Amino acid sequence: MGTISKIVMDNHSWCYPACVQCHRKTDIQTGPFTCGCGKENNQPVLRYRVEVMVTQNNKSSKFLLWDRECAELIGETADDVNRVKIEDGDLDLNASPQALDKLLGHVLAFKACSKIDPSNVDCNNATHAECFMLYEQSLSVTADHDPVAGLPLTPKKRMSSDEVDDELGSSQISPAQLSSNKLTRHSHKSQFS
Repeated sequence: MGTISKIVMDNHSWCYPACVQCHRKTDIQTGPFTCGCGKENNQPVLRYRVEVMVTQNNKSSKFLLWDRECAELIGETADDVNRVKIEDGDLDLNASPQALDKLLGHVLAFKACSKIDPSNVDCNNATHAECFMLYEQSLSVTADHDPVAGLPLTPKKRMSSDEVDDELGSSQISPAQLSSNKLTRHSHKSQFS
C-alpha cells in the first residue's frame, strides 16, 4: 500500500491523443484520421498517461497510471479535463491541470516487478553474489529443461507382434512416416434401379 504524493511532469504530457477504438497513440492533434487498426476517427480522443510518486514508509517510487485508473480516481475523462483547462485559458497540454490534484493522497496497492541485471551485481558483496548464483541457477534450469523435447512429433502406428521383434528396423523410419493420422478416401457408388 502506498500513497500518491506527487504528480511527475518530467518527460511528457499528462495525456496523449489516441484512436477511439484501439487507444493507440497518434500524432494527429485535431481533425479526421484513419488509424493503423483501420478505424476512421473524426477526432482523436485524449487518454491519461500520468507519472506519480508513490510513498510508503518514507521511501518513494515512480509509477505510471494509465487512462482507466486515472479516469476512475479523478472522475472525469482526459477530454473533459482538457476542455475545462481550455475554457480556463490554458492551452498547453504539457502543463498539469488542476484535476490531476485529485490523485494526490489516494492510498492504493501498487504491484512492482523487478528483474536482476547481472551486470549491476557487485560480486564482492556476499549477499549479491549469492543472489546472482541463484539467478543463474534458475536461468540454467529453465533453459536446460524442455519437457516437450522428448515427445514424438506424431503418434506412432500400432505395431504387430512381428514388427515389435524387428524394433531395430523400425527405428530407422522417421517419425513423420510413422504417423497414423493419414486420411483414406472411400468412394461409394450407388446403383439406382
